[in-house]
Amino acid sequence: AAGRYVPPRTLQLQQQQQPIALTPAQQQQQVRAQANIALVRALASGDTRAATDALRDGADPNGRVGDEQQTMLMYACTAAPSDESASALASLLLRSGANPTALCALGRTALHRVAGFGAASTPSTTAAATQRSSTGESGGSLDYLKADSAAPLSVTALTNALPTRGSMMTAKALLEEGGIPVDVADMKGMTPLHHASAAGNYPVAELLLRRGANSNAKDRESAAPLHMAAKNDHPEICLLLLKWGADASSKHGRCS
Repeated sequence: AAGRYVPPRTLQLQQQQQPIALTPAQQQQQVRAQANIALVRALASGDTRAATDALRDGADPNGRVGDEQQTMLMYACTAAPSDESASALASLLLRSGANPTALCALGRTALHRVAGFGAASTPSTTAAATQRSSTGESGGSLDYLKADSAAPLSVTALTNALPTRGSMMTAKALLEEGGIPVDVADMKGMTPLHHASAAGNYPVAELLLRRGANSNAKDRESAAPLHMAAKNDHPEICLLLLKWGADASSKHGRCS
């Protein structure tokens, strides 16, 4: 008809195009992805109820986040805002089927990562601890003290924060509920006690020793926990290890 407006060809095609229906498998994948994002948010905020809801909605308890490919269990153990919430979330994930011995891209388990973050304080009864100057949370010099980024679950902002707490409560949950061997070795042959010693994590180091950790365990370069503690200037850890039978005469390892 005269005077009728004819839209451009591209607009005609857009008007004719119909929404593409997702297959049941694609719908399920989309739901799980949304549940995984909800789970990461819950872990970061320490919200056990929200984490429970996310798992019920299909979140994968063995999902991965960050460049270092942390498992959900690793992320819960080190990113939750308190020791209590981290321990509760770890227990929840373990009951939901999280694999406690799964490795991140650095070849470490959740227990290695928990042990490897410096504790906020050491026993006041330790003379060396009272004389030690405050150095914040950066006692460990190993490469796990790096923030995760570019999370594959599209939650980069949630996984960029640097965890700074190694919880004894969480380590205990991993040992008791997860059944992780106390001397489990990472890809470099380092045990959780190596990591705790390097980071100055006294509470977790003491817990590991009380649970039977070998104070003279050697990594692939023949370094013992005592070497790691001495190298990273943690005299209180050195005294603890010596109390539990560490060999002070050992001359081997990259740190000796």
